[in-house]
Amino acid sequence: MGTLNVIRPQGNAVKLSSKALCLSTLSILISVLPVWAEELPAWLEKEVKTHHLTRQEALLIHKQSGLNGQVREGAATVASAVVEAGSPLGKRLLAEARQCVRELIPNPEGIAATTLKATVAKCVSKVAIFDSQGRKRPEAEQEERVIALLRALGEGLPTREGRGEAIASLSHPQEDGQESKVFTVPVRVGAETKTFLLDTGAAHSVINNTLARKMKLSGVPLPAETFKQSVVGNQCTGKEQVSIVKLPELTVGLASVRKLTGTAIPANLVPGGFAGAIGLDFLSAYDMVIDPKLAQLQLLSNTSTGHSIDTIALHGISGLMVAQVRINGKGPFALALDTGADEMVISQKLMQRLGIKPKAKRTIVGWCGQDQSFVVQLNDVTMGNHTLKNLKGIAIRGGLFENVKIDGLVGQNFLNQFRQHWHFESPNELGLVRNGSIELEAIELETPSSQSTP
Repeated sequence: MGTLNVIRPQGNAVKLSSKALCLSTLSILISVLPVWAEELPAWLEKEVKTHHLTRQEALLIHKQSGLNGQVREGAATVASAVVEAGSPLGKRLLAEARQCVRELIPNPEGIAATTLKATVAKCVSKVAIFDSQGRKRPEAEQEERVIALLRALGEGLPTREGRGEAIASLSHPQEDGQESKVFTVPVRVGAETKTFLLDTGAAHSVINNTLARKMKLSGVPLPAETFKQSVVGNQCTGKEQVSIVKLPELTVGLASVRKLTGTAIPANLVPGGFAGAIGLDFLSAYDMVIDPKLAQLQLLSNTSTGHSIDTIALHGISGLMVAQVRINGKGPFALALDTGADEMVISQKLMQRLGIKPKAKRTIVGWCGQDQSFVVQLNDVTMGNHTLKNLKGIAIRGGLFENVKIDGLVGQNFLNQFRQHWHFESPNELGLVRNGSIELEAIELETPSSQSTP
C-alpha cells in the first residue's frame, strides 16, 4: 500500500495518520499467500507422503489437475514441471521462505491457519522485501523478487476490473470545529454505502476492521515489523491487527472496480473515523477530475495521458504518483501528490538542505503513536508552470520518505487551488501504475499568499 496522510492541527499537535509508504509490493505478494495455508484433502495429504511431494506441488495438483480422490498418473511430474518453470531466483527465494517457515514452525501439526498465514507473510517479507541487514531493498529489486516468487508459486495476480463512469459530490470533514482540506466521498462497499477518504496517497484502498469483520473478509496478517517501519510514530507495540484482504466490489456513483487487494486496519487508526480510504488502485482505473470549487469528483474513461502544454508528468513509485517540484527556487525534488494530506509535507533532511528555519515544534500523531515534527513556511512551491507562495508545511523525520526515495508530499493546501485532471497509464505486471500525468487549471478558492504560519 502507499500512504494515508491526514495532516491537520489538533490543539498543539498535528495529526499525521500515515499508512505504509512502501507496502505495495508486499501486499501484492501476500495477497496470494493463503494458498500456502490451504488445507489439503485427506486423500491428498496421504499422497504427499507417498510421492514425497512438496506442499506447493500438492496444491498445484489439487488446483490444476481437477483430481477427486486419486493422484492421476504423472500428476506429480506435471506439478514439478510447473515449479521448474520458475526462474532460478524465484526457486531460491521460495526455498529460503520455506526454510524460514520450517524454522519458525518446526511442527505444523495443529497450528492454526491464521498463525501459519502470519508466519508465511513474515518469511516472504524477509526474503523478498528486506536485505540481510533488515533494510528495505530498492523498489525495483523488491518487485523483481516478488515477480520471481509469484512465478515460482505458479500464482497469478487478479486483474482489476473497472466499469462505468461517475460524477460524485465531495465533502470536507470537520474536526474540532475546523474544516479539513481533505475530501471524503460516499463509497458503496458490497451492499452498504460508507464514507471514505479520497486518498491519492494510498496505493491500495483501506477499510477498517469493523467493516471487514461485518463483511466476513478474511485476510493475511501484515508482519508487525513491516508495519512499524512504514508509518509515523514510534509507539507501536507489534500487536496492531493489520491485514491484507481481498476487497469486495467498490462503487463510487456508477463507477465500480472489482478484484482489488486492500488493507484492513483497526477502526481507531483510520483518521476521522471514516470507514476507509479509496486509493489509487481504484482511482487509476479511470481518468479522474477533482474540482475543489464545485466539491466534485468525476471518474471518466481512461485516456492514459494528457496532451495539454501544461501537462505535468507523473512517475509511479511504490504505487504513489510522484511529480518533480521546486521549493524556494531550488530543486526539482520528488514529491508524491497526496489528496489525503491537508498540508505540504517535506522531510527534515530536505528542510535542512533548503536552509529553512522551523517556525515551531509540533507533535504529530501517526499510526504508531506520537513523534516530533517542525512547522515550516515554504516561500514558493512550483509544479509545472504553476507557483504558489507562502504555503504552510510540516517537516517530518526522513526515514519514512527515504524508504521509497521521495522528498515529501504535495498536500491539499497546494492541490485545492486547482481543478485537477489526472491521467493514468495501464498498470504493470504487479498492478502498479508506472506513469501518468496531471493537468492543473487555477481556480479562485482562497488566496494562498494570505496563509500565515502560527
